[in-house]
Amino acid sequence: MNVITIEGRLGSGAPEIAKDIAEKLSFDYIDRIIMAEIAKKVNISLDHVIETEENVNSGLNKFVKAIQRIIKNSASIGMAGDPYFGPDIEQILSTPYQKMNKNNENFDEEMFIQTTSEVVEDIYSVGNSVIIGRGASEILKNHKDVLKIGISCDKKDRINRIMKEQNINDFSSAKKIIGQADNNQNNYYGKAFNSSPLNENLLDIIINSSHFSKENISKLCISIVKNKNNL
Repeated sequence: MNVITIEGRLGSGAPEIAKDIAEKLSFDYIDRIIMAEIAKKVNISLDHVIETEENVNSGLNKFVKAIQRIIKNSASIGMAGDPYFGPDIEQILSTPYQKMNKNNENFDEEMFIQTTSEVVEDIYSVGNSVIIGRGASEILKNHKDVLKIGISCDKKDRINRIMKEQNINDFSSAKKIIGQADNNQNNYYGKAFNSSPLNENLLDIIINSSHFSKENISKLCISIVKNKNNL
């Protein structure tokens, strides 16, 4: 079990928990920004990939190098070519849930769903990573070696966390941000997977971050991983 997916609502504290788990397991932490950077770097011609592959360094670029190899191998056996396409792919993949709506002309929902799925599948093939959000649990649902975690949270605590993180003084404004993000997240999961966030029939475990500390949640998840891997 070398890949962990973590799903959560805005303000649930899921990113902080995911980062903590990744750090303690020495896994790579993958969020929407990193996914966008991977797609941006890989969105070049295969010829250029071949010419520059030896120049790809460690860190984030290890994923780029591995994914470039996947693309080249796929092309060599007659499969589809480079799956990362379209203009401004980094803006598409990095779009937060609260900005995913039909009135946003800069958001291409179909491209988002397809590209996100391709990026997540490629990250899975590399392994040793914690992927936060974007329906990664749904995308990788047929992979039995993935630990799928959900982080729930009481709405009042979510609103208070957003107020603190975004320096918002008005409770109503923060509540509106949470509501918009939830609505768009629901729409995304519905259209992309015919499902919903925190699907109890899919996730291996759902933990309420209002009831447990980040440290205790991390310890529990890490113990599950180590037990599964006989570490």
